[in-house]
Amino acid sequence: MCLKLFSLVVMVPLLAGCFPAQAGLSTATERAEPVRLPPTWTPEPTQSLGPSLPTATILPSDVGSTPTQFQITPSEEPQSPTSVPEVPFSGIKAIDAQQLWAWGEGRIWQSRDGGSTWQQVSPEWEGQFYVWETTILDERTAFAKYCLDFQGPCQLIRTLDGAISWDVMDQDFHFPYGGLTYFFDASQGVFQSVPYDAAAGSVYTSFRDTDDGGQTWNLIELDTPTEFMTLVEWGGIWLCNCGDSLTVDHQRVIHIPGNMVRDPWEEFKVWISWDRGQNWSISTVPLPSGSYKPAMIDPQDPIFFNEKDGILAVRLNEDFVFDDFLMVFYTTEDGGLNWTFRSQVADVGHGYRFQAATEQDFFFVCGNDLCTSHDGALTWERIPSILNWNNREFADSIIAFDFGDPSTGWALVRSPNESRHIVKTEDGTYRWNADESSSFWKTEDGGWTWNAMNPVFTP
Repeated sequence: MCLKLFSLVVMVPLLAGCFPAQAGLSTATERAEPVRLPPTWTPEPTQSLGPSLPTATILPSDVGSTPTQFQITPSEEPQSPTSVPEVPFSGIKAIDAQQLWAWGEGRIWQSRDGGSTWQQVSPEWEGQFYVWETTILDERTAFAKYCLDFQGPCQLIRTLDGAISWDVMDQDFHFPYGGLTYFFDASQGVFQSVPYDAAAGSVYTSFRDTDDGGQTWNLIELDTPTEFMTLVEWGGIWLCNCGDSLTVDHQRVIHIPGNMVRDPWEEFKVWISWDRGQNWSISTVPLPSGSYKPAMIDPQDPIFFNEKDGILAVRLNEDFVFDDFLMVFYTTEDGGLNWTFRSQVADVGHGYRFQAATEQDFFFVCGNDLCTSHDGALTWERIPSILNWNNREFADSIIAFDFGDPSTGWALVRSPNESRHIVKTEDGTYRWNADESSSFWKTEDGGWTWNAMNPVFTP
């Protein structure tokens, strides 16, 4: 699971104070038996960046097999979609081109026909149900959080038969309401406590893992910290709230320090451990040559497809112009120790929501558009759209999107009628309340055209 210690929403205020961090996770839905690579590999591997090419407007058909840098021109401001039917979704997870999960308003839905019809599959219990893409493994296996009310108490529940039945994994309502939960298979998972702002640009959090489907959880205590990490006596971890990426899964820990508030770097380091922090291997990854070297560095959470192969996206900017990032991509073939430059894309706006449909097919939001690659991040295309991919705007912006295969994807567009307001709870605290509503869009050509759907719902 991955802890992402930075948020662009609070980037400028962060320079003068401290704010809560964000977290995220990228996992594969199926994994072979873990291969624990030895921690004694060469700590400073040789790194090759590939040639430095002049900036140009290049499409995939114009580019050879050599890793390259290129610039793709941003499109004009998107048009707002016309009035379309609304759905009660706040998130979606595509398993393939036909099977999807969705959630929102405390309920869970499933579709088996590409999103045309949906069935509500939450247990028939009084309370609220919450599920995320990080707890959905396939069309049959998913974990959810069942809470009696908005603030708990909560239980962890699991289905192994496509939501026909749900089993309670935590019988005593001890599962926290807050925090982030991630599962790698039907048994192995990681829970991260809510990252806590510790002031002075620091944040602390803690991790627990399970190997029995969430019935028991054990604190993960890293034996030794990295150069940019401090261990707390009770087992927590202190980190810099400046773009650090911390990945904890069932076989490795990867710490990639970010650099969004320090002097510019010309390289960054990747720390990796296969034995829960007893031993660390370190690799130094140079930045691409050009005007962005040196630069401020914001590593995203790496995505692994198996025990060895993965991809890492890193956002760079020269001078805190936060609407003009460069996105750089690196790949690994040894589980995350060595990272090789693959490509870079300029003028990506905030550049976020990087995701993989396959090992060759990638998508991320670049300004108001969708950037795609279908050759393993070697070359990229920028796709203009009537949809507003820049979620810096509230109305008519993308809430979530996911691709079931390289061609078929879905997007949730926030309704301009959605309302968010602060309410007072029975215990005297305050929280945001949202009337969740969104429109549901589908593409079958890799994001070039999108059509609004009017799905049918069954109880």
